[in-house]
Amino acid sequence: MNLNLLNRYLYYQRKTFEKCYPRIQDVSDDEAIHDIRVSIKKLRTLLLLLDYIYPGEWDIKARYRPFKKIFKRLGIIRDLQVQQKLAAYLKPKNNGNTMGYQAYLRDHEQIARFNVNNWLRMYSSPDWRSLEDDIHACYFRTGKKRIILKANEYIDQKIQQAKRLSFQKDRVTIHLIRRLMKEARYMMDMMGSVFKDKSDYKPIQNKIKPIENYLGEWHDRMVALDHIFQFEKSMHIYFPHRKINTQAMIKRIMRENNSLVNKALRELNLLKTDPLKSKPPN
Repeated sequence: MNLNLLNRYLYYQRKTFEKCYPRIQDVSDDEAIHDIRVSIKKLRTLLLLLDYIYPGEWDIKARYRPFKKIFKRLGIIRDLQVQQKLAAYLKPKNNGNTMGYQAYLRDHEQIARFNVNNWLRMYSSPDWRSLEDDIHACYFRTGKKRIILKANEYIDQKIQQAKRLSFQKDRVTIHLIRRLMKEARYMMDMMGSVFKDKSDYKPIQNKIKPIENYLGEWHDRMVALDHIFQFEKSMHIYFPHRKINTQAMIKRIMRENNSLVNKALRELNLLKTDPLKSKPPN
């Protein structure tokens, strides 16, 4: 296969996407849903690098739009599955009965699957050829050495921006910090995969991993609060003759979230990116 390194990376994401797409037509293949979303995340990282090297030169939003639509819709199913696992975790830790809430989540997952299945029938295949041409042009115009330098610069900027926000604990800021750390990590994953002989991000990836884990758990619990508040409005459907106490569950989530945020920010403030600056490519 005579492809440059970035186009080869794109080729593998396209291969995964096209392999999984027929399997998600009935929205019942959870492995395919997971794999196609991972391929889209990797594709987005490639587009972000392209836009970072040549800001505004390519219409990245237009390129990503067909992928974003399917990513978000499949994400609704994935989120509801995560919420059911979280509800099962919270069940033995709460005095209140959570059975109605778990039934509520299962019902909404089935509704989401039905809606996504109908939407997929109208979905148009992305324009892979234009993407391939853009990546090809970027690679040969830029060169391997500058691509690695710009990717390292991108990673460092994301982490430093997150560190500057680490004194704030409101929901919007923590969500932004989580997004910045994910974008930095995805870029490291991609560069480590594409330029194996030039890029070693393992030390910093190992330090970022616990931060992402803490913030991922925080995010799942914040989404859980939104679902619980919606569940309270329809509680009579699931337990028409008995009032279910959701306050115990809400208090526990809030308590755990405070702890998760404190742990994440503590690790973030200790994080250093000097190794990225001290290892230029040959």
